[in-house]
Amino acid sequence: QTLAQALAPRIRVNAIGPLRVTRALLGNLHDGSRVAIVTSRMGSITDNSSGAYYGYRLSKTAVNMLGMTLARDLERRGIAVALLHPGMVATDMTGRRGVSVEHAAGGLIQRIDELDLDNTGSFWHAQGERLETVLSALARRDAVTAEAFAAEVDAVGGAGTFAALAERHLAG
Repeated sequence: QTLAQALAPRIRVNAIGPLRVTRALLGNLHDGSRVAIVTSRMGSITDNSSGAYYGYRLSKTAVNMLGMTLARDLERRGIAVALLHPGMVATDMTGRRGVSVEHAAGGLIQRIDELDLDNTGSFWHAQGERLETVLSALARRDAVTAEAFAAEVDAVGGAGTFAALAERHLAG
C-alpha cells in the first residue's frame, strides 16, 4: 500500500465528508443557519506539541481549512460556521480514556448554540476554550488583531498572498 492509499480514507472521511454534507444541505441553509464541523486540535498547525499521527493530523488540518473557507464564503449569506474540538473522548480510538461521549456532545451543543456571525470561523474546544488558528497566532505574536491581519491580506490581493504575509509576520 502506498502512502497516498493509506491516507485516502482519512482524507475522505475527515475532510471531504464534511464538504460533501455541507454542499448537499446548502439549499436548506438560510440566513441564521449554522454549520458545525467536528475536528480536532490535532489538526492545529499552531498547537502541535507532540508530533506523530501524520494521517490523522493531515486530515484534520484539511478540514480546519475547509471550515475557515466555508466561514468566509457562507458569511455573506448569513450562515455561521464553527470548528469544534470535542476533547479527548472515551472511544476505541483513545483506548476508552477521556470524557464520556455524552459530556463531549453536551459541550458541542453549547458551542453550536453560541455560534453566530460574530464568531463564525472560530475554533472551539467543546468546554468553551477558544483554540488558536494561524491568524490568531499571528495576531497575538504581532499584537495586531486577526481582523487587522485579514484586512492587510485583502489590501494586498486576497488569500493568494496569505502565505507571503504570514511568512513576513512570522519573520518579524
